[in-house]
Amino acid sequence: MRITQPLVLGLTLFGATAAHAQLALPHNATEIMLSPGGDALFTMDLGTVSERPVLVMEVVPDAAHPDMEIQIELNNFVGAGCGGFPDPVIEGSASAFSDPGTGSKTLEFSLIGCNPVASQWLGVTADVRVRALALGNAGAPAFVDVTLKSRTLPPFNEIFAAPMLTPQVVTIEDAADFRDTTLYEDDDKTSNGAGSFLWAANNPLQPVDRRTLIAVDLSAKVPSDATVDAVVLLLTANTVLGSGVDVDLFEVSHDPLNPWPEGSANASGNEFNGDFSATPAATWTYRELGPTSLPWSSPGGDFLSPVLASFAVSIPGPYFFTGPALAAAVQNMLVSGEDGDGFLLAAASPALTTAGVQFLSSEGSFSDGPKMIIDFTPGSPWNSGEFSPNVEDFINEGEDLRWIYDTDNDDIYVTPISGICEVDFDPETPTLVPYTYQYNGTPFTGHDCCTWQIDSQQTGLVGTGQAIFFHNLDPTNPSHIPPDSDLDGIRNLCDNCPARPNGPLLGTCVGGSSEGSICQNDGECGLGNCHQSQEDADKDFVGDVCLLPEPGFALALASGALLLCALARRRAVL
Repeated sequence: MRITQPLVLGLTLFGATAAHAQLALPHNATEIMLSPGGDALFTMDLGTVSERPVLVMEVVPDAAHPDMEIQIELNNFVGAGCGGFPDPVIEGSASAFSDPGTGSKTLEFSLIGCNPVASQWLGVTADVRVRALALGNAGAPAFVDVTLKSRTLPPFNEIFAAPMLTPQVVTIEDAADFRDTTLYEDDDKTSNGAGSFLWAANNPLQPVDRRTLIAVDLSAKVPSDATVDAVVLLLTANTVLGSGVDVDLFEVSHDPLNPWPEGSANASGNEFNGDFSATPAATWTYRELGPTSLPWSSPGGDFLSPVLASFAVSIPGPYFFTGPALAAAVQNMLVSGEDGDGFLLAAASPALTTAGVQFLSSEGSFSDGPKMIIDFTPGSPWNSGEFSPNVEDFINEGEDLRWIYDTDNDDIYVTPISGICEVDFDPETPTLVPYTYQYNGTPFTGHDCCTWQIDSQQTGLVGTGQAIFFHNLDPTNPSHIPPDSDLDGIRNLCDNCPARPNGPLLGTCVGGSSEGSICQNDGECGLGNCHQSQEDADKDFVGDVCLLPEPGFALALASGALLLCALARRRAVL
């Protein structure tokens, strides 16, 4: 015989409403009979909720009514809690509903936005109504089991960060980022790759033409997806022959398999004449003179027309080659990755005497060697920046940053100090403030994440936050947002145990009789703990729950042992 509890629970039986009492949480009511179109009313004592409470209302129909249509309603908050019930909790008739449908139904309602502290809910009540919209094919009588409880939601925040892509300026000046040498028309076996000077000179009456090759490693300083706004090539003239000369800058024709080598030659004196190189080197006739000599298509170096930039050099000093054509050439080099051949400097044909200019090279012991200054707008995060999450404010909760993951294995950490996510936090202003981050290393194409610990100053609870930093990705594109395979609220990218729940939405029991099982609070773990905040006792970036045996593993071992014993006993009998 089924037994109902109309006086205690306040059921509506076939339209008749009974008195009801306040119910402490958690509360389980079994075999509650519902009439067609009727409902059951429960009044919860919210003074018995957990810290950082989320109300959970679950209804399960009896086995004979799988097609019974049920809806749960939460309303009628009454009491002094929250100081007037600001949204989302409003005193009076405001309601929250589960979607109507068949089978088991659950309605969850967070009280955290009102107040995360359990003691603030003393004296507050709220009503739950379970409605039978239709009883299904089995008809009356129909029964449901109702569970009313609260669960603790640890502090949590999730931020997707794409930094401000502001214009930047970079100066490339390290000798290691330059290759430069001089080509000598009158001796195509010599060069000057290790020399202190570079020459651009010409005499139409004699074979004394001198040209300079300069290649710049752009990728060391500028991302490949940058938009180049302006470029300046700064060269310092050390000596000027004659009355001066016009110097033209060209782009060298690119050979992806054979970038010209500067060689090891180091000419003497003013280096107007070259020297022999012990290593492969570029010369007037050869792109590479060495064991396997590769000639230029045209002696003097293969270069493209028209002129990228030009300057009349008449006295010693700095000269700036610039202009839109030079910027466009550098842009093409970045996009194609073809910066290995660079530029050629040539003196225009002067009067009937030798005219030219001696520039300082990158190898000289001078501070005025070649420099390239590039103004660009990055197309992805680069160097440094900051973002202000302003996604969610926690009530009186401090944030202690904990972990940083290099998930794309590029040795770039989103922080100047590996292992720490950098944050400024003013304890007197318990709100999120702008985070700062910095990228160190070479360009990258993946995305990294920072996971931190959040401490509730009011409740003493510990939770988890995560920031996902996108590099060369669109954070607004759902396909670019990392998945959360274990549905624990920490995305796989940031999760130190992505196959086992250990986040704010779902946890795993550690210790106790339910070790390894899924949980939402400690009460579901017997004498164990429900890990919901990425606990990592040995700080090895592997979550503690990953070290547990698979759920049911111990039971399987025990079952296997019993089976072996049974088989052994059977053999003994036979």
